[in-house]
Amino acid sequence: MSSNFWNSCPLKRDCFPTKPCPLGKKGVENPDKGCEWFIDSEESCFCFWKYIRSRSKEDGSLDVHTLSKIMDLLKISQTKLNSSYKESIEKLKDNSDLKEYFQKSE
Repeated sequence: MSSNFWNSCPLKRDCFPTKPCPLGKKGVENPDKGCEWFIDSEESCFCFWKYIRSRSKEDGSLDVHTLSKIMDLLKISQTKLNSSYKESIEKLKDNSDLKEYFQKSE
């Protein structure tokens, strides 16, 4: 198994959770206060890494999720998504390497 989980888990677990992760559950209740890797999936113990692992095919690929499914899993509202999108575009427009691209596309 890749070491991403072991390096990323704030609780430094040595295996995927088998019971609901307290930091993951806290993230579902308040996304600003929980684990940055939480996902709203009780079946996956609120753990993003366990969720991905359980849905990965043998070749490592995943079935495509709809945007609304991803937003539900990450507890992100359409308003927050739109705000983040606009903020990201503004930051990209300020990037000197991309200014020319944005001037052509406007």
